[in-house]
Amino acid sequence: MYLLENKLTLLGTVKKNRLEIPHEFLPSKTREIGSSLFGFQDNCTIVSFVPKKNKPIILMSTMHDEEEVDEETGKPKIILNYNSTKGGVDSVDQKCANYSTTRKTRRWPLALFFQISR
Repeated sequence: MYLLENKLTLLGTVKKNRLEIPHEFLPSKTREIGSSLFGFQDNCTIVSFVPKKNKPIILMSTMHDEEEVDEETGKPKIILNYNSTKGGVDSVDQKCANYSTTRKTRRWPLALFFQISR
């Protein structure tokens, strides 16, 4: 893997509608609240955690390789690590949302030009 060769790791959420996600990791009425499912392949780990009924959280990580669950909270260590490090991304997204690079104009030909040139 390119990331591991360059000593980079990945930890993030995965959308539930991805075709690559195994069926067992998707929402199911039979999954208990607080349950975790782990999947391992090569250097990649995927975890599905159910904090609320029919609302699993799916995360993928290249930095974790064990089924570690915190005894106090019952959450997988992958989720705790994600929650502790995701703040930087959220604050950058929030700051970027305040500023727009689009130009405001009342002349429709210029508005059309800038819309096409994006």
